[in-house]
Amino acid sequence: MKLFLADLILIIHFAIVLFIIFGFCFPIFYKFKINFAKNYYIRIIHISLITIVLVETLLGVICPLTIIENFFRNSTQSESLIAKLLRDLLFWDFSISYFLFIYFVCFSWTVFIWFFFPPNKKIR
Repeated sequence: MKLFLADLILIIHFAIVLFIIFGFCFPIFYKFKINFAKNYYIRIIHISLITIVLVETLLGVICPLTIIENFFRNSTQSESLIAKLLRDLLFWDFSISYFLFIYFVCFSWTVFIWFFFPPNKKIR
């Protein structure tokens, strides 16, 4: 059961990463008038998530999802094939300065698209 929960957390973590990555394509979706790219709540979630990633990196904090997954595994090693593949996609062995630079660029791009491809205003 613990390995199942660890794999579930890893899948959720991977889905969040995919959401953040696809969010960088909002200008393309915006141009083709795909409505979710203009959805205020989706855009708030996206900018919040990339901000959290940047702040975690600046503070040197490990992602809580990684901590929870490792707790359920009682180690830092994934055991199932799917978990191993997802971990290899999620966790790269580069210096912290590399990640800090990439996350800052991604955060800057997200702020840029927020202002130049704005979401619909929140309905009150």
